[in-house]
Amino acid sequence: QLVSQLIISQKTYFACKTDKYKNFRKWIIDLQNIGHTIFINTLNHDLLIESVFGEQNINDGFVYENSPYSVDINNEKIVSVPFYNKKVFLDKISNRHINFIKLHGSFDYYKDSNEHKLLKCPRGAAINRIEKRNSQPVIENYAPLFLIGNTEKEKEYKTFVYKDRHDIYKDILSESKALFVIGYGFGDDGINNDINEHFNGNLLYVIDPTANEKSCAIKNKCSFLRDRVKFLNKSIEDLTYNDFMQINQDFL
Repeated sequence: QLVSQLIISQKTYFACKTDKYKNFRKWIIDLQNIGHTIFINTLNHDLLIESVFGEQNINDGFVYENSPYSVDINNEKIVSVPFYNKKVFLDKISNRHINFIKLHGSFDYYKDSNEHKLLKCPRGAAINRIEKRNSQPVIENYAPLFLIGNTEKEKEYKTFVYKDRHDIYKDILSESKALFVIGYGFGDDGINNDINEHFNGNLLYVIDPTANEKSCAIKNKCSFLRDRVKFLNKSIEDLTYNDFMQINQDFL
């Protein structure tokens, strides 16, 4: 709650500058256009991916149409508040969407206090004004749902908010041809174990400006993948489009 108060008071999670990700965005969209199905799984809580690709192009399982939840923004506009539905996510998986899972929650995720439903608060809306069919406000705990700390993760992974996501994520790993790891330092033993146990693809590609110095440690943490790990010692922001084309040659 203290972390969320600090973040929300600074509005830093809304301030996503996306220009430096234009090559990354073009690469993903080009892969979609030639028939690849894209899954982005993140441990971050911010709204960067939504800002880069636009929420209308993302399949994250949240239902907007006919949502019973609504909120008014600045006493001017009433908008629908989407809620999460696992079946919607699975039904919409295709190469027409960025299929997106936040494994550790998000700064805009909240729980309906009366029902086991996960809500996504629209940008600019007041949390305490979210209502269900013109009833009383439905959210009592104004802290957003995201995970920090190993103890909290171990407990929460089994709850309805996170279990579905992790189950789907494991299935995605088992069916993926290539896995691209961007900026993740392999410091989460649970995620490392999932990769080791479920990823059966041809290539694990690590994109990280410090990848060279971490390479031995990463190979040890993902032991069975040693012969299928490739490193690119750059940040995602610094990659040119030619860099992405070279990556394509390694796995297509």
